[in-house]
Amino acid sequence: MNEDSGIPLKSLQVDGGMTVNKLLMQLQADLMGINVVRPSMTETTALGAAMAAGAAKGVDVWDLDPKNLATIATDTFVPSIPQKG
Repeated sequence: MNEDSGIPLKSLQVDGGMTVNKLLMQLQADLMGINVVRPSMTETTALGAAMAAGAAKGVDVWDLDPKNLATIATDTFVPSIPQKG
């Protein structure tokens, strides 16, 4: 992927329903040759939309301070197939 894009990627951040499939996540890491990082809560896109909508309406349910958002637990899938070249 790095070779094709010309951009050196160190990892791929993923979310959504398909990310619960551990085999798929490991295959992505193996085929791309980079770590695949999945949050413990896989539907982060929906959560982000809900947080933004709530904040826009003045609902103060979540702390949107970036330092507090960085503590989300993740699983990392590391490539297990040697890359050529």
